[in-house]
Amino acid sequence: MKQSKTPLIIIIILIILAVFISVAYLFSNQTKNTSQVRKSPNQKTIELRLSDFQEEASGCGDFTVYKYSNKLGGLSVRVNNSVLQVTNKPIISEIQSTNNISIFYVEGENLFETMPSLFCNDYANPKATKPKVWTATSGTVTVSNLGISEKPLSDLAEYYVRVVLENIYFLDENGKNPINLRQLTFEKALVGWYPG
Repeated sequence: MKQSKTPLIIIIILIILAVFISVAYLFSNQTKNTSQVRKSPNQKTIELRLSDFQEEASGCGDFTVYKYSNKLGGLSVRVNNSVLQVTNKPIISEIQSTNNISIFYVEGENLFETMPSLFCNDYANPKATKPKVWTATSGTVTVSNLGISEKPLSDLAEYYVRVVLENIYFLDENGKNPINLRQLTFEKALVGWYPG
């Protein structure tokens, strides 16, 4: 007596269907994760050039460094040092996996007044105009403490820091207009003071 092949065929079809659904699910998740840090096809990514940021790095507050570009732009890196406790041993962190380091790119007029007022916790200028702000959504940042200043500007501890940015990807406040920065170093910026 011949056995019916129908149950075997059904089992094979179900196995193939399960494999297909699993592959489709994994692919959709990978595409979703990639789209969070990459531009959509119809958005042009602006590249920030190292040559635009020739000014020396400045610092303020407990751990904020910033640098101006020669094209009405600026970069700011804010570190939650009370949590990270940065030492002379470099700390390497991925932007998308930490809340203790924030990186911003801004564009606007009078940035020499706007940048400190916007990002420093020891400076305020009520008349400063709000610039356009882009926030880093991915990339790598390396921070390190270079030691205490030999000529402090106040009685509080001041120290020099070094910050290296690599492959930083920014989006504006609406999650659009992507900007990319391949590499930039903030060399020996003075932070850690609160003049009041």
